[in-house]
Amino acid sequence: MLDHNALAHVTQATFTGLPSLVFLYLLNNSLTELPRLSLCKEMPRLNWLDLESNRIKDVRNSTFMGCEQLTVLILRDNRIQALAERTFNPLLNLGDLDLSRNLIERLPRRIFNDLRNLQQLNISFNPLRRIHVEQFAKLKQLRSLSLEGIEIENIRQEMFWPLRELEHIYFSHFHLCSHAPLVRGCRPPSDGVSSLQHLLAPAPLRGLVWLVALATCAGNVAVACARTCVPAENPGHALSIKNLCCADGLMGVYLLAIGVCDARFRGDYNRHAHAWTSSNACRLLGALAVLSTEVSVLLLAALTLERFACIVFPFSSSPPPPPPPPPPSSSSSSSSSRSSSSSSSSSWSSRSVPASSCRRGGRSSSSSSSSSRRRTQVSLAVAWLGGSSLALGPLLVGGRLGDDLYGRNGVCFPLHADRRPGGGGGGGGTAKVYSDGVLLGVNLIAFLVILLCYSSMFWSLRGPARGGGGGAGRGVRRSRPGVTAVTSGRARRDLGVARRFFFIVLTDALCWIPIFVLKALALLSVDIPGTMSSWVVIFILPINSALNPLLYTLTTRHFRQRAAVALRRWSTRLARPGHATSTSSTSSSST
Repeated sequence: MLDHNALAHVTQATFTGLPSLVFLYLLNNSLTELPRLSLCKEMPRLNWLDLESNRIKDVRNSTFMGCEQLTVLILRDNRIQALAERTFNPLLNLGDLDLSRNLIERLPRRIFNDLRNLQQLNISFNPLRRIHVEQFAKLKQLRSLSLEGIEIENIRQEMFWPLRELEHIYFSHFHLCSHAPLVRGCRPPSDGVSSLQHLLAPAPLRGLVWLVALATCAGNVAVACARTCVPAENPGHALSIKNLCCADGLMGVYLLAIGVCDARFRGDYNRHAHAWTSSNACRLLGALAVLSTEVSVLLLAALTLERFACIVFPFSSSPPPPPPPPPPSSSSSSSSSRSSSSSSSSSWSSRSVPASSCRRGGRSSSSSSSSSRRRTQVSLAVAWLGGSSLALGPLLVGGRLGDDLYGRNGVCFPLHADRRPGGGGGGGGTAKVYSDGVLLGVNLIAFLVILLCYSSMFWSLRGPARGGGGGAGRGVRRSRPGVTAVTSGRARRDLGVARRFFFIVLTDALCWIPIFVLKALALLSVDIPGTMSSWVVIFILPINSALNPLLYTLTTRHFRQRAAVALRRWSTRLARPGHATSTSSTSSSST
C-alpha cells in the first residue's frame, strides 16, 4: 500500500522481488504514466490494482501484458484522454473495471470485447458523446453498468439488449432508463413525475389528475354554453371569453389524456416509457398543453389591455361632448342636485364593473362597435397564431428540438426545471433555452402587463371617490345631506372592485409565480425536487384554465343580471303548465 505519496514514476523494476503480491494500492500519488513494459512481470499473482487519483494520461497496449490474474482495475479520477483498442485484451479474468472521471472522449468499438468475465463497468463522468451500438455486446456477464454524467447523443435500446445479466444501470437522468426497459434496477428511480412502475409517481396525483381534468372541462363547457345562451352586452367581449374557454378547455383534454395513459401503463411504465415519450402522440399532447397555456396567456393579456383602455381612457375615441346645458333655475336646484347625485352614483357603478365593454356615444356608436369588433378579431387571431407558433414551431423545424422539448418526461410538458442551460448533447441545450424563453420570458411579460394594468385600473376607479376629485364625484358637495350615504356606497363599490381585481390577479399569481421561481432556480443551478415539477404540471398549471372563464364571467354584473333574467324566464315557463292545471282543477271543484 503506497497511498498518499508523491510518487511520480514507477517502472517494471520497481516491484522486483514481489512475486506473491496480490493487492497494490497507489492512490493519491502523482503518477503521470505507467510502465511501458508489463507491469505484472514481477507480480504475476497481482489480483487488485488501484490507481485512483493520479495524473495518468496514457495507458499503452503492453502495460497489462501478463496480468491474467487481475480481477479489479481502478483507474478512476485520472487524466486519461484516449485508450487503444487492445489495451485490456490480456485481462481475461477482469471482473471490475473503473474508468470514471477521466477525459475520455471516445471509446474504440472493440475495447471491451475480450473482457468476457467483466461484471462491473464504470465509465461515468467522461466527456463521451457517442457510444458504439455494439460497445457492450460481448459483456454477457455484466451485472452493473454506470453511465452517470454522460449525455449520450446516440443512445438507443439496442445498446443494452445483449446484457441479459444486467441488474443495475446508472444514468444521470431518469428518462434515460426508458432505453433499458429490461433492467429492473435503474437509477435514478424517478424524476418526481414518473417512476419505473407508474407514469404519475405520486399516488395523490393519479386521482387528482382526473378531478382537475373534469373540473376544467366542465367549467369551460358550462361558461361557453352560458355565454352562448345569455344575450351579451358586448358581443366582442363574449367572443373573447368563448375563445378563452376553448383554449382553457384544451388543458382539460390534455389532463384527461395523461390520466388515460397513466391508467394504461400503471405498474409497468418503464417497459413502455421509451415508446411513449418518443411517440408522435406524446409530442402532440405536449404541444396541445403549450398551445392551451400560451393562447390563454395571450388572450388574458389582450382582455386586460382592452379593459384597461376602456376604464382608464374611456373617452379616447368618442366624439367631443355636447356643450353644457344652461344653469338650472333656483326652483329646480334641489331636484337637480338629487339628480346629479343619482347620476354620479350610477356613473360610478357602471365604471366599477370590470367589464371590457367600451360604450361609445353619439352618432359614431355603430362605427365604434365595428372597429371594436375588428380589434377583437385581430386580437383573437394574433393570440391563436402566436400560441400555435410557440407550441408547434419546435415540431416543424426538424432536428431533435421537438423530441427533446416534449419527450423529456412522461407527461410530455416542457417544464425542464431540472436542466442547466447548454447541458447535454443534441437539442438538449436548445430545448432548455426555448422552454425558458416561453415559460419565463413570454409568460412573465404577460403576467406583469396584467398586474400593472389591473393596478392602474383600480386606482383610476378610486380616483373620483378621493377627496371630491374629478369624474363622477364632482357634482356631489360634502355639505349636502346624504353625502355620507353616497360616499359609503362608493366605498362599498370600491371594495367590490378591489375584491374582483384581487381574485383575478391572484389566480394568475398562483399559477405562474411557482413556475417563474422554478425556472429562475434552474437557471441558478439550484437542485429542484422532481416531485415539485409533477405538482406544478398536474395541479398548479391548470388553475387558470379552471378558474379564468368563471372569474371573467361571474364577476361581470351585466352577465349576472342577464343570467338571472334568463333563469326567471326559464322557471316561469316550467311553472306555467302546472299553474294552468291547478287553475283548471280549482275551477272544476268550485263548479
